[in-house]
Amino acid sequence: MADQVTETTSSSFGQNIVSSVKGVVIGLILFIASFVILWISEGQTNWGKVAKTSREITGDRVNAAAEGAFVSISGKLVSPDEVGDPGYLKPGPYLSLSRQVEMYAWTEKSSSKTKKKIGGGSETTTTYSYEREWTGSPDDSSGFKQPEGHFNPSLSVEDREFRVGQASVGAYPVAIGRLGLPGGSRVELNEEILGFSVPVPAPTAPGPAPEQPAGAEAAQATTPVPVPAAPAPDQPRLAGGYIYLGAGSPQAPRIGDIRISYLALPAGTEVTVFGVQKEGKLAPYSYEDSTFYRALAGGRTEAISQLGTEYKVKVWIMRAIGFLAMWFGMMLMVGPISTLLDVLPFLGNLSRGIFNLVLFPVALVLSLLTILISKVAHNPIALIVVLLVIVGGGAFWFRKARAAKAAAAEAGS
Repeated sequence: MADQVTETTSSSFGQNIVSSVKGVVIGLILFIASFVILWISEGQTNWGKVAKTSREITGDRVNAAAEGAFVSISGKLVSPDEVGDPGYLKPGPYLSLSRQVEMYAWTEKSSSKTKKKIGGGSETTTTYSYEREWTGSPDDSSGFKQPEGHFNPSLSVEDREFRVGQASVGAYPVAIGRLGLPGGSRVELNEEILGFSVPVPAPTAPGPAPEQPAGAEAAQATTPVPVPAAPAPDQPRLAGGYIYLGAGSPQAPRIGDIRISYLALPAGTEVTVFGVQKEGKLAPYSYEDSTFYRALAGGRTEAISQLGTEYKVKVWIMRAIGFLAMWFGMMLMVGPISTLLDVLPFLGNLSRGIFNLVLFPVALVLSLLTILISKVAHNPIALIVVLLVIVGGGAFWFRKARAAKAAAAEAGS
């Protein structure tokens, strides 16, 4: 079965016009959505600033004076429990254990080229290629353009996170199931921590004896030759640093083979926990319409810095998404003009290039204005300052206009 399929479709001038009109609706939705995205991006909570308002306390004993306060405690996050993955990994000194599953599967990739024809029609050639690779989210092969010969079985094992039942930082218990934890590190798998028996070679089978020197007795000695056991496809085994399931091997995997790895947060990790002190425990802190309950690696300064970085990255990602949605939306909205000009393909292509160049700065300016207005609206102090400036400017202009009118009236008299 070929691992590449090519499909060619043709569209008439009328069909392209209808498609471009549909694109206008999509473009309008993107254009409106871009303002919403940009508005929301500036209204996000900067948890770094919120964390700075927390009261820093030590965890060596419960501080009765901090009852009900938003606090931060730095220390080792520990637990009397251990956690593992039943059937795969023995319980170990981890606070959390994340199972990561990958399957060797078919993936479909496509690329298209559209050729405009004189008269407004077009011809699109799409090439679908199929490759085998390890993936954590295998595609449903029934949706492939050519599913025959590219079948992906369903995952028999899924990603999963395990956490200990109880944990504490210093003298303060935490609700570990609700607490946001720092990322874990890769677990180096070995036979000692596996939760299953590693297959051993099958009993040795007799093989031919080595050549005997001339004159030796005719007795034929035998030399044992090890015959490796062929693992059952559903029998887990340690291979290539992974827990491996399937009929293949890391060197020669087969479609449907599964490999499992783990990320773990070790018990005793130095963290800073933010929460509200409630009855001698740390509980989620309610802030406006959200809750804040995080454990971050390192001391308080490092934790606050990390929260600030997370905020900046998130804001800039949303700004980029908002800008692109606005730009592409406007491009789709003027699409019918270029489609009409496709009667002569070079005119349609030229118009698209011009629209790209013109609408890029338009989208950029509109995005910047939206961001600025949103920043002011989400900042009460800035909003008051702007309103005072507007009111003061309006009053100044009004007084100046009245003075000019009075001066004109005096001169006329």
